[in-house]
Amino acid sequence: MKHSALNDQPLQVFLVMAETLNGWKDPASEEGKRVLLEQCDRGNEFKAQGKLLLAGPTDFELTSEHKINPIGYITGVIMLQVDK
Repeated sequence: MKHSALNDQPLQVFLVMAETLNGWKDPASEEGKRVLLEQCDRGNEFKAQGKLLLAGPTDFELTSEHKINPIGYITGVIMLQVDK
């Protein structure tokens, strides 16, 4: 990926495909809310450092409406800018 602000030099990125594992807690539960807020705090730290390029869920509708059991699915993506 190249970025014009870098004079068309390669942009070093790290892509995280977040798979939901056993032990997942539904965000509607108190523990799930706590875990989700911790993840948001960590994302905000990356954003403040200028490292967070994008982040978000991939199947939000399916998991939030309980149409799938999210364990074993890629349910989120995070892209971070990294140093060379």
